[in-house]
Amino acid sequence: MNMKHLFTPIISRLCTIGLAAACLMASPSAVAATITYNGVNYTTSKTNATVAKSSTKTGDYTGEMVIPETFEYSGVTYTVVGVAANAFKESTVTKVTLPKTAVSIGRNAFIDCHELTNYPVPETATSLGNGAFKNCVKITEAFIPAGVTTPIISAQF
Repeated sequence: MNMKHLFTPIISRLCTIGLAAACLMASPSAVAATITYNGVNYTTSKTNATVAKSSTKTGDYTGEMVIPETFEYSGVTYTVVGVAANAFKESTVTKVTLPKTAVSIGRNAFIDCHELTNYPVPETATSLGNGAFKNCVKITEAFIPAGVTTPIISAQF
């Protein structure tokens, strides 16, 4: 029995699987990246997007902002699932509207946003990071959505 003929189908299948995996990894929807859409930076993974810092420095976001539930970029539809740590840190945003799909608010996400007047956490949120709204002195009311599973401590406000 010739061993070369025995292994040829197996090697052929492995090459096909390897090529398919390489194509998936090169696909824009499978690779994590940072993109900018309508002036907002997002970190993406597959078809999920998280609001990210506006640049390498903090404080670039300003005024009223409405974050969409979904957006299309380079042929891929992304769903906004949260706000990253430090995303709005030291920004001069006055009002932020987040979609119901944004269930996670990262650590220090809005820290030192002294002009922020609203509490943008959707009722569907499940996670609030430490210091998420620390020093947001113009927010007068806040609520903890029923689905939040992270421990709430005073340092979040």
